[in-house]
Amino acid sequence: MPSTLLNYSAGSYFNSFNIDGNPYFVFSHYEKPFFVDETVDDPIATSDNHFILEVYDKKFNQINTLSVPVAAEQGALYGMRSFGLFSDDASDMCKGTFSGDDKMNFIVTNQNYTVANDDYTYTFEVYNEDSQKIAVINQAVSSWQKLSDIPGHESQYGFIITGGSSEAIEMVNIPSCNVAATFSAMVGDAQLSDNFDRYPVGDEYQYVFGIGNGLYDEQKNVISRIGWFNKDCSVDHFVSFNIGKLHSACKRHCPQPLSFQHRQPARIPIPCKNQESANGYNRYRTLGGKRKWRGAAKIQGRRHEGRHERMRRARQPLGCQLRKPG
Repeated sequence: MPSTLLNYSAGSYFNSFNIDGNPYFVFSHYEKPFFVDETVDDPIATSDNHFILEVYDKKFNQINTLSVPVAAEQGALYGMRSFGLFSDDASDMCKGTFSGDDKMNFIVTNQNYTVANDDYTYTFEVYNEDSQKIAVINQAVSSWQKLSDIPGHESQYGFIITGGSSEAIEMVNIPSCNVAATFSAMVGDAQLSDNFDRYPVGDEYQYVFGIGNGLYDEQKNVISRIGWFNKDCSVDHFVSFNIGKLHSACKRHCPQPLSFQHRQPARIPIPCKNQESANGYNRYRTLGGKRKWRGAAKIQGRRHEGRHERMRRARQPLGCQLRKPG
């Protein structure tokens, strides 16, 4: 398989799954090279391209092939496909979870680069084994994470949305893909962080958020909080913690506010016209202006380091946001 058909995809090109006790293997690649000519400045994406998923059984017999169209979404310069990027529990391939039948379902990611904010957004689509799109989990999100499972309720993911004029966190049920709750970045005087989950309360559950902005009392003690929220996004209560006196070192060493820190794969490098050579590698320009080495940064079918970590996107240091309650 030529490397030109594997590059510009953020997920691993080889994934394994265990479904009903049977192993399956999925090999993913582009039908054509992603760029017409990656050696030019501002390369053009190949038209009429497809992202191919080849499915193999335990004896490595090819049992199915999916063909997913490759296209940038509205407002994006490039739209790059990936497979195996959505979940951490190997559920990107599943049997009938979304379709409600015996057909295999596949969660395919569309990673869109937007020039306006020099960043990526992610859309998660579900296809069946006939290459038909059967569901959209969420669109144009900046970050995502799975919430704890609650008996008697659907699984749920939280998606951070930072586009437009406001920031929000959407909680989406899986597999129905219905939005269960939408939180704005600020709830009253509380700045929500992406340190959140849900917790069982009787037969129901509440959402729990770390609060990114601190308060202080009359003695200059810093007060940190955890917020408990109902399913309708209303505040149930806060738990406060006195973490000590405010002093000058706080501004340098206090944790950064978490609204919103992003959990993203590493950036996909885009070639630039003036390539330089050093130690046998061609230098590549990364979307976002950073420069990385092709040998280290170009996608070679491995998962990137840090895929399970959140990238800090701090707005201000905690010390800059302290104020008296009330």
